[in-house]
Amino acid sequence: MKLFLLTFVAGILACSASSWGSGYLISSHSVRSFGLASAYVANTDSVDSAYFNPANMVWLNEAAKVDVGATYIKRPGITFDGTVYGIPAPAESKDEKEVLPFLHFVSPKYGKWRFGASILEPAGIAQRWDAVFQEATAEESMLRVIMINPSVAYMINSRISLAGGLRIVYADAELKAQLPPGFDQMLSQGYRQDVEGDAWEVGFNLAATANLTDSLRISTTFRSEIKVDIEGSGSGYTTNPLTGQVYTFDNVSGRTSIPLPAMLSLAISKTIGKATLEFVYERIFWSAFNDLDLNFDDPIVELTLGGSRPRDWDDSSNFRFGASYLHSDNLKLMLGISYEKTPVPERTLSFDLPDSDLLWLAAGVSYSIKPNIEIGLAYSYGHYMDRTIDASDYNVNGIVGEFSDSLFHSLTASFSYRF
Repeated sequence: MKLFLLTFVAGILACSASSWGSGYLISSHSVRSFGLASAYVANTDSVDSAYFNPANMVWLNEAAKVDVGATYIKRPGITFDGTVYGIPAPAESKDEKEVLPFLHFVSPKYGKWRFGASILEPAGIAQRWDAVFQEATAEESMLRVIMINPSVAYMINSRISLAGGLRIVYADAELKAQLPPGFDQMLSQGYRQDVEGDAWEVGFNLAATANLTDSLRISTTFRSEIKVDIEGSGSGYTTNPLTGQVYTFDNVSGRTSIPLPAMLSLAISKTIGKATLEFVYERIFWSAFNDLDLNFDDPIVELTLGGSRPRDWDDSSNFRFGASYLHSDNLKLMLGISYEKTPVPERTLSFDLPDSDLLWLAAGVSYSIKPNIEIGLAYSYGHYMDRTIDASDYNVNGIVGEFSDSLFHSLTASFSYRF
């Protein structure tokens, strides 16, 4: 049984919040996006357009605007009932809670041009277990990512706009894992490690909007894949397979590469009176995550804790529907529903990210307390489908059993100011 360093494994670009959504991505970063269950691409009508569809910045009110807020996410523990390598290993992960801040800004108009920027945490994984087999890879795996997303938009004519921008990412991670003596033939003395690593990477995003009529709009956005090369160091101990004795290590360098996958969104919105309906199809190219190849500079640590592990994730699809209603000039009401397919196959499912298909419901409200000041609040509830791994799935981590009772609650609040 090998422990793979930096098992922020299931994926990169996670923050210190529970993993939720498709794989390890977090799709919402504002009251409107949460309130509409991320069915918020074609009809982005506020400052958060800077992130969700910068092409729509040119259609906003001409004044500059800023939006600041945060999301509180709570995910109760996940229940596992089954075996690992044929040994009973029932367990429940620890509850996860986190606050994720965000900031969006849109400049005044400069002719047909407009500029924007967002700062947020775009993905997440935090999984903690306190049972022996689960701790072998996920006693505590945390990764915080901050993304700075500057963008620029151009109005081609009264109906069409284009936009592009950069995705500047900083990732900071920590992994703790351990295995007591006597559970692995080669690693007879067990192992323990505490590893930290970080990385800076850059990608890009593109967007386009076409107003087919005054009430019908189509949009598309594309976010490039970012290959995140994590470098870090760790300390702990392992078993020297040549002597069978404990081998202690400190400040040993290690590295791995994990993709933040490319994403394509296609959206259509229709306004009927005071109501606007939107449907979004989202394709996430998770097939870029073929394996996790971990490399250590110390040969004993590399032999026992390094190596390549298959991931073989599949491209996945998300389906989102949202409805907003302008009750008055000051008050907007929002509802949304999304269904997200997991990219993780049964064969490579692991305890650090026991992902499954997700159905989530959302509601939100925004209210203008003054012509230039708006406040907002949104709530989301997500339910993960139970996930069963059969012996015939030949799980590479030796898992046979069922993951259940997986869900999340989130509450988002924001404050917007127009200059």
